[in-house]
Amino acid sequence: MFIAGAVGVVVGAVVVGHTDYSDCHGDYSKYGDASLQNDIQEKEMQIQQVDSELKNIKRLMEQDFESCFQNISLEAPDLLPQDIKNRQRKKYYCEHPDEFKQIIQKNLQKKLQEQIAGEQAELEKIDGLLNQINTTVLTKK
Repeated sequence: MFIAGAVGVVVGAVVVGHTDYSDCHGDYSKYGDASLQNDIQEKEMQIQQVDSELKNIKRLMEQDFESCFQNISLEAPDLLPQDIKNRQRKKYYCEHPDEFKQIIQKNLQKKLQEQIAGEQAELEKIDGLLNQINTTVLTKK
């Protein structure tokens, strides 16, 4: 009897050891997958929000560039880069506003230096005429 009881315990242990837990694990996996799916959906929503914000920022940047371009075109078109009439270059400058700004600054500085040089030349002419007038007036006295 003792042996039969021991064999029964061993057989029971073997049967319990071979019990299929896949059903329980399957439910756990479903819940785990649902949690992962929720995480994935949240991340996808975050990506969509960031993408939307990026598009809005890009649109605003393009509008600002176009406004700046129009103002410069009306007030001082000679400050614009020479290749701005090319559509691809205009798009390039829109995407690289720092380079556009540097070109505008360089052209403005060049224009101002030319104006200053011209005004200095005029002042020197006026100075020469005043000196000539002064010498003429002083020699007549």
